Amino acid sequence: MAQSPFPSATKLGQSSLYYFFWHIYDIELFTQGDFSFEKPFHLTLTYQRDFEGYEIAKRSIDEIKQLGMTDGPTLKRWYSEMLRIFPDMIEGDTITGSYRPQGATQFYHNQVHIGTLLDPKFGRWFFRIWLDPKTPEPEMRLELLGAGT
Repeated sequence: MAQSPFPSATKLGQSSLYYFFWHIYDIELFTQGDFSFEKPFHLTLTYQRDFEGYEIAKRSIDEIKQLGMTDGPTLKRWYSEMLRIFPDMIEGDTITGSYRPQGATQFYHNQVHIGTLLDPKFGRWFFRIWLDPKTPEPEMRLELLGAGT
């Protein structure tokens, strides 16, 4: 697993995503204390397979839609911005999203800053993919929050 590029944060939990027999990524949640969307946190994914940046952006938008976001123009803008930011990933690469309540979301590729999405609504919707009670991966959510089995 990767180390947080943010030394003041500590790892709250970790998990892995598998699709059938493929290991897709490992994921870690770094916080300063308990998790809350009212406090900063960082989520780091370490990819175990190669993915193109557009695939990651498309999947992110699909998951945000599944969580209930229906504003088409906003989704289109977010998708365009993610296409600009998300690089192609090769096995072992990390991408970290840094969440700030009411602020911009910053992204890091292998601990190097690669871009910022300024819309404060984006961060909450994006990180809900993993941290919302309605996530399609509820066991992963519990493990990230340090409550998994």
